[in-house]
This record gives sequence, structure tokens and C-alpha cells, in this order.
Amino acid sequence: RSNDLRPLERRRRLAAYWREFAASHGPELSARDTNCHIVN
Repeated sequence: RSNDLRPLERRRRLAAYWREFAASHGPELSARDTNCHIVN
């Protein structure tokens, strides 16, 4: 499966995605979504 990323790489991309999402959609929404979707 060529699209199967390693867990670490996938998590990095997911974090980057949500960071951009947060930047474009506002701090209050981003804070909630980041806590929901990103597990540090």
C-alpha cells in the first residue's frame, strides 16, 4: 500500500494540517479541534 505512511510521519502531517486549519478558522475553534484530534 503506497499511501500507507509510518505512524510518526502521519502524525506530523496531521499536526501540520490542523495547525493550518486552526490558523484559517480562528483560535476558539482551533483550540477545541486541536484538543480533540491531536493526541500528544
